Amino acid sequence: MIVCHAFNPVPIQESVKIDPVDVPLSEIRQYLEVNVISAYNVCRDFIKNNKSGTIINISSIYGLISPKHHLYRNFTKPIGYSLSKSAVIMMSKYLATYYAPDFRVNTVVLGGVFDKDIDSEFVRRYSENVPIGRMMNLTEITPVFDFLLDERSGYVTGSEFVVDGGWTSW
Repeated sequence: MIVCHAFNPVPIQESVKIDPVDVPLSEIRQYLEVNVISAYNVCRDFIKNNKSGTIINISSIYGLISPKHHLYRNFTKPIGYSLSKSAVIMMSKYLATYYAPDFRVNTVVLGGVFDKDIDSEFVRRYSENVPIGRMMNLTEITPVFDFLLDERSGYVTGSEFVVDGGWTSW
């Protein structure tokens, strides 16, 4: 099972930079509800209704490291996003250790995924910070899922698989 939860707001024309201490707690709660609580609920239901299995949760590089704030113009990558994505990693580790060996639980940590609708100037700035020199294509994600779902990866649990073109290596 792959748990695909993500609350990734896209900046709009009137977006403004918001100092993290000024972010309403209701926004933080919304991120936690969507990215953590709902993902946990899916994992919990899967475990309750199966004798064994594989769970793959999805996080973000911003669950491992802080955003490079200078890349975002007239927009602040929300602190709630980073808080919730780091919680997904810990949730996976907790479930992996508690439910092994019957369930394997891992996290795929994604870097920026290219989309033709993303501002080309942002794509350029982002790509300058990736050793591979570009954003990820969607087709580059599925091989990691294939590996984690394969029985030959039966000894892998509680791990993060970072697919970021080297972003977190710097």
